[in-house]
Formats: sequence, structure tokens, C-alpha cells
Amino acid sequence: MDEESTKAVVLAACIDIRQTARDAFGLAEGARACAIAGNGDGAVQILMDLETKLGDLQRLLDLAAFANRRLGRRPGQSAGRRSSC
Repeated sequence: MDEESTKAVVLAACIDIRQTARDAFGLAEGARACAIAGNGDGAVQILMDLETKLGDLQRLLDLAAFANRRLGRRPGQSAGRRSSC
């Protein structure tokens, strides 16, 4: 995989991570609302869906880290300063 393709994979993973995190947050809010309303069973069912989203997030993070290693970088190491994009 060339550098441009690898960067495209990292970008796609970042986009998917953002959307999946938003979805996970929505599920957490739904579970919270159920729990507050006294529906513990409903909250747990929603949290089980949240568990799936969290697994998806981990796999996307693993993909981005793998692609970053293909560029010869360690996690947290960028081409320039760490905090800049």
C-alpha cells in the first residue's frame, strides 16, 4: 500500500470513528433516559448495543494505528509537530 492510500485509510477510519462515537453517545443517552425512567431492562438492552459500537470503535482505532505503522510511525508520532494537523 502506498503512502497516499495509507493516508486515505487513516482518514476514512477517522471519519468512521467520529460517526460511530456519535452513535455510541446517542445510545448512552438513550440508556440513561431509560434508567432514569425506571426501565432498567430497557437500559441494559440499549447498553448491549453500545457494547457493539465500542467494539467497532476499537477496531477502527486498530485499523488507523496499523495504517500509521505502515507509514513507519509509532502511535502519537506525526510527520510534524504532534498537535498540528
